[in-house]
Amino acid sequence: MAVVTVGNAGDGQNQKPENPGAVGTAGGANQPANVLKLTDMFAKLSSHGGWSGDAAEYLMAIRKILEDPGMTVKAKMTYLSDDAVAFCTSEDKTFSVVLVRESDIANPQALVADAKFFTARDAFHAVFPNHKLMNIVSCNRFMFNRPNQMAAYITQVLTAKTDDQISGFNVNSFGSQFHINVDTEMSNVRQFFDAHSTSNVVSGDFGFIASLMDKNENRLHNFNPGTPMFGVTGYVEFIRNESTGILTPMVHVTDILSVLADPKIMAIALPLIGEVFIGNNLWRQPYTSIGKSDINIGNLIVDQASQKPLEVKNDADFRKLFHDWIGAPILCIDIKMGAASIPGINKITRPSDHDLFSKEIYDFLGISPSIGDGGLGQNIFKEIIGVVETSKSSKFTNLMDTRDVTYLFAVSKLKWSPKLDVLLCRSDSDPVRRFEMIRDIIGEVAPTHSSITTMLNGTFIRTIANTLAAKVTVNMPTSSDMPSIDLTNFANKAYQPGIPVFGQANASSFGSGYHIF
Repeated sequence: MAVVTVGNAGDGQNQKPENPGAVGTAGGANQPANVLKLTDMFAKLSSHGGWSGDAAEYLMAIRKILEDPGMTVKAKMTYLSDDAVAFCTSEDKTFSVVLVRESDIANPQALVADAKFFTARDAFHAVFPNHKLMNIVSCNRFMFNRPNQMAAYITQVLTAKTDDQISGFNVNSFGSQFHINVDTEMSNVRQFFDAHSTSNVVSGDFGFIASLMDKNENRLHNFNPGTPMFGVTGYVEFIRNESTGILTPMVHVTDILSVLADPKIMAIALPLIGEVFIGNNLWRQPYTSIGKSDINIGNLIVDQASQKPLEVKNDADFRKLFHDWIGAPILCIDIKMGAASIPGINKITRPSDHDLFSKEIYDFLGISPSIGDGGLGQNIFKEIIGVVETSKSSKFTNLMDTRDVTYLFAVSKLKWSPKLDVLLCRSDSDPVRRFEMIRDIIGEVAPTHSSITTMLNGTFIRTIANTLAAKVTVNMPTSSDMPSIDLTNFANKAYQPGIPVFGQANASSFGSGYHIF
């Protein structure tokens, strides 16, 4: 298949030469230079491949925005294959983002190999050997009504690499004038993700927004929420140790959505995630309300005699459950392959890339590299993530991320049965088999991404948190019922000396396999 570069913002299929009658003639001195040859014309027509219908409209809408002459950073679109296109900056600063059209996937096994992803990468490097590929994003039907968000994402990625002011941004840029506001109100978090996410489906039932605030402006206008920098969402997966029955809260970071699409933002994000999610116990928020319509954390325990889940009915029950059955929380992050994420964040899952990733963070903070033993984190399992479209139970909401259908959610919406235990253990390390078991519980699910879950290294986060605390003031909004964050005391509040992660993971907690890939 020929690679075709289309020059203007219109649909390449509808482009015509200025002298249509000359298309069928042999090339010669009298033929206009811009007249297409028949072979080029048909190559262009066929190159749309998988981009048809809604997908084609989506792609052309993105292209129209990015190739607009008024854009500060313009990105020209090039077809790489039937299924992939590249958006590239000008020749002097050659950075690119590739979009891959994923057909509807019925078999989750296809996501494990994800051949289209690697084919697109190879095609890109063959065509643009001197360009820097920033990310490859898989596009599915759950994204087709959000071309503006995808265009904004691509622009943010390319701007981060071509704008001198952004490349010079570091921790000293805050000075004494700028603070960081943290907003944990979930309605605001959802609103932020709705405005910026490239997908209709966002996972998580708690989170926060970190915003930049001019403290002088704040004094003039009382409380000013500031300008959003990034948002974070999370959820809790409880993993049962089959020998002891103790439940380990795996506190997942499901998404970090940043308007600064550069790894350096993680120097701010990781310490705040550790302090807000773990230090301030935001992970407990979904379980603190006790009512008939609320998810009841007591359902984690099933009475063996009655074969019915228990219920927490008051604060005393809540405290006893935690004392008897709940272990120390472990912070982890889900890295989705092919997601519109911060470029380079997948380096967290590859020990060989840890030094490259951490260097960008250390450069931002102006400190010497020293991440300690264990690197950035430890991979613990791989899974297939999907979207719930319809369900055996009308109580499920359409277009849910499968990670939101946790054990506690399923028990609250469906009648408890032993097969729900698959949501409470990781005894089966095969991601495809686990996905099929979850599909059997939930109903119709469309697999969309493969994901690696990495347990984050507390020593690394503590190191960068201490540096950040010395130079940046972090405030919680006055509307929040959570206390202000004091990052200077981060080590004492969230970690114990010598412990490299949030709590210690017992191997039996995760079943056999998938500790390190």
